[in-house]
Amino acid sequence: MTSVRSSLSDVIPARLARSWREVEPDSNHRREIAAALAEGKLWISELFGQRLTLGPSGIHGRLGPGPGAMNRVLMRLVAAGLAEFADAHGASHVVLGRDGHDVSATFATDMAKVLAARRTQVLLITPSVSASLVRSVVSHFDADAGVMITTAGQNSAENGCTIFGAGGAPLSASHIAELNERIASIALIADEELARMGHVRIRHIDSEVVHVDAATSGSLAC
Repeated sequence: MTSVRSSLSDVIPARLARSWREVEPDSNHRREIAAALAEGKLWISELFGQRLTLGPSGIHGRLGPGPGAMNRVLMRLVAAGLAEFADAHGASHVVLGRDGHDVSATFATDMAKVLAARRTQVLLITPSVSASLVRSVVSHFDADAGVMITTAGQNSAENGCTIFGAGGAPLSASHIAELNERIASIALIADEELARMGHVRIRHIDSEVVHVDAATSGSLAC
C-alpha cells in the first residue's frame, strides 16, 4: 500500500520529514534528514518546524533541506502551486529565467518539468538572464506569469525566485496569499511525477533567440 505524502500544511514535523526524505533528490539533504530523524525532536523541529513563504519580493532563503530552506523539493511545490494558480485564473503560459549559478539552473529545470506535467506551457530561457529581461519576455510573448530564479547577490549559499504576473507586473497581495495557500496544500512531489525536458509544453529560448540591447537595457529582440 502506497503511503500518502505530506504537504507543507502538515503540522507534525517528523511525519513531514519522513515524507520529505522519500522525495528528496539531493543525497546530502537525505542524509541530513535521516540523521535528524535519528537524533530526535529538536533537530527535526529546526528543519521542519517552520517554512518559507512567498512574499512581495518572492521566496528566498539559505540552501538546505526542509521547508525552512531553499531546495529542489520546495521549488517543485512552488511550481505546482503556480500551475494550479494559473489554471484557476484561466492562464497557461509561464516564462522561466535564472541567473548563472548551477543551483539556479537545477531549480529552473525542476520547475519547468513540474509546470509541464501540470498542463502549463513553459517558455524556458536557457542562458542566464536578468529579472528585467524576464519581465520583458513575459510582456513580449504575452505570457501569464514569469519566474526569475536567482541567488542572493553573490552569495551562492542562498537562492530563491521572484514571480511576476502578466506584463511582468508584481503580484498583488491577494494573489500572493492565494499562491501560498496552494503551495502549502500540494503533496510533496517525486521524480516520477515530473515531465521530461523534451516535453512538448517546454519551449526553450536560447541566446540565438533572446538578445538584450546593451544600449537600452531590458529591451527584447526576437
